[in-house]
Amino acid sequence: MMDAGQGKYLGIDIKSGNILYIHMVKKGVVDVIGLTMRDWTERELEGSTLRINTKNPEVPVLSVNAHPTVTKELFDTLGAMSHNSYPESFPQEPWPLHVSIQSRFVEFEHDVVVPQASN
Repeated sequence: MMDAGQGKYLGIDIKSGNILYIHMVKKGVVDVIGLTMRDWTERELEGSTLRINTKNPEVPVLSVNAHPTVTKELFDTLGAMSHNSYPESFPQEPWPLHVSIQSRFVEFEHDVVVPQASN
């Protein structure tokens, strides 16, 4: 789901339980965050805003805005997924670590800064 007005992207893989969040904070600075279903605590829906509360104190809340129908569908999808158990997609390199490592390439390829939150 793309929130072009705010420079945000939220991708949810319903088969693996992985989430990818990208936020263009400002020109030259991009947040790239990978979450598994174990990395967040709850989700909130307020009109056209979906918030995902994480277990990471450096990034406690991820939020995206979209049409209310889209955010409701994402809210419901995450709710259904929260009742499932997902194996680690990358046993040798957990998804959040994989995203963190791969985001370093984004810095070099696009000449931007990708701050690294602790995993």
